[in-house]
Amino acid sequence: MSCVVILKYGGVKMKKNLEDKRNKVILGIGSICVLVIVMAVSYAYIAYYNRQKGINVIESECIQIEMEELSDAINLKGAYPISNESVEKLKPFTFKLTNTCTMNVDYNINLEVLEVENRMPSYNVGIKLDEEEIKTLTAEIETKVIETEEYQAVESYRLGTSSLKPKESKTHNLKVWLHESADNTSQNKVFQSKVVIEGTQSLQAIWNFSDYLIDLSKSEDREIEKIEHEATEQTPALTDYRYTGSNPNNYVYFGCEGDTCTEDHLYRIIGVIPTQSSENGTYENRVKLIKANYYIENESGYLKENLPDKVYAPGGQGYYWNRKKEDEPNQILNNHDKWEESTLQKEVLNKIYWNSLENYQSYIEQAKWYLGASSWYDRELYISEQFYQNERSNTQGKSKGTISYIAPVGLMYPSDYGFSIDKSFWKQSIYSNAENYKNLSWLYTLKNGEGELLISVESSYSDDYTRAWQINFSGSILGAMIGNYENILGIRPTFYLKADVLYSSGDGTRENPY
Repeated sequence: MSCVVILKYGGVKMKKNLEDKRNKVILGIGSICVLVIVMAVSYAYIAYYNRQKGINVIESECIQIEMEELSDAINLKGAYPISNESVEKLKPFTFKLTNTCTMNVDYNINLEVLEVENRMPSYNVGIKLDEEEIKTLTAEIETKVIETEEYQAVESYRLGTSSLKPKESKTHNLKVWLHESADNTSQNKVFQSKVVIEGTQSLQAIWNFSDYLIDLSKSEDREIEKIEHEATEQTPALTDYRYTGSNPNNYVYFGCEGDTCTEDHLYRIIGVIPTQSSENGTYENRVKLIKANYYIENESGYLKENLPDKVYAPGGQGYYWNRKKEDEPNQILNNHDKWEESTLQKEVLNKIYWNSLENYQSYIEQAKWYLGASSWYDRELYISEQFYQNERSNTQGKSKGTISYIAPVGLMYPSDYGFSIDKSFWKQSIYSNAENYKNLSWLYTLKNGEGELLISVESSYSDDYTRAWQINFSGSILGAMIGNYENILGIRPTFYLKADVLYSSGDGTRENPY
């Protein structure tokens, strides 16, 4: 048995630039003579035509399903009818289908019966596709034979249907044998067939973005892992879908269109996270984005520049939790860890950065950020889930700030970093796996220098300074003294898209972002 892939085309994009100018001028000419003598009235139409300057263009997207045969074709010589119970022992024909283009594709799996001498009637043949029930071939839907010069087919039966998202793969197993109901018409006969894949553009060309990503988590080559969390002091039991690994395909362009998109518009998807937009609000699945590169804005009082050999942010720059005092350059404004009062939160992220997004603010949801604190003294013990539980606990930071805050923009959590590596590390402490996180986590982006600031704070360290958690250059999560005027760190703005944002194109690679 060998395989043929037949593809049907569907789907267009249209660009139209139509200038329609139509002018019609009516000129009336008339005059009246003395008394009752009236001159004839004459008039004329003058018409003006103008043609469209632009060109109407229809550009088609590619539709292509790649088929890989993972086993030999079925070859049963000297076959005899077998019982349904014996079918499990049969070796299937296994094939893998991959959507190599950027649009969703629906496909049919057909089996075409070839014309051969002494052809066996199809009703004698048993069929089982994947986990479907056993049938005889003629119990399947008979469909149109796809014409080809390679062979002559006389019948075609539809065995199953499915769909593929861009770059998604699925594997199928097909068993074909002489059914237990076969009669004498099967004696000394031959049955030959080919698997034919018939693909068309999916009618569901546009998906809800969070649903699209959740569905991707079910694929064989998934980069998204499903994580079930127990209830915390602030949240019920929830389920996340998070990107893991050293470089998953989770790139997104945000804040731009087409040719205007640059490296500065590149973001990455942390995952699909159930989130509230208000206190006691409904939890909705929302796509959580983080800026791919560090955010730098030359506003005095927030940045410290030109640090030698420290390039954890471009140009050796980073941000204070609270900005410096203008009249005391060696002192910051406040030695506190209250996120809701910090200049980083109020003025940098939710003012300067937020205003830079302009109309794209409408895609972002106000979100509840959990501000529960973890203890510095247990830093070497924390695994990813413990950070998750602590962030959503009622434990306050050292400055006794709020345990949650509503705002559009924040920073990532320690648990976001913890779950970004392969799940085999999740039950091990992040501290003891620093080198693995440095090499295997896509959220680790430091090159040299001190680290990247996180949104969570520390609860119990005994000195005079307050601390927030940071991703350290070592790959671990450590505390940063945010009350120290020397301690500034790189940041990457993080936010949640609205639940109704739709997916339309892209495969998440750096070359072809969502």
